[in-house]
Amino acid sequence: MGYLLLISFIIHGITLVIIRQLKIKIDQPAVTKQTLDQQKKEIEELLAVYLLEIREENDKLLEAINHKTETKSKVNTDSIDTQVQKPILSPTQQTTSTAKPETEKYKDYQPLLPKDEE
Repeated sequence: MGYLLLISFIIHGITLVIIRQLKIKIDQPAVTKQTLDQQKKEIEELLAVYLLEIREENDKLLEAINHKTETKSKVNTDSIDTQVQKPILSPTQQTTSTAKPETEKYKDYQPLLPKDEE
């Protein structure tokens, strides 16, 4: 009868160890879920901060582009005004006015002479 009592204690010990291991496995997903939720919140906050920074940079870029286009349009309107004020030349006047500087530019040009072969 002593052997049966010893075997009973051993079986009870084994079952207690198995029950404890099962309880740990059951509790583990709850802890894992909490850490995952915390990490998820941290990542969402980090992405929100990055998103705000990107929006600020985009706003600055849009302002710079708008500023450049405004100045460019002002320059274009100024150049249009100056072009309107210039007198319109006839085609013969345009060719003669552009031909003179080219002829004067190359007036002193001397072409290279070929070397005599020996």
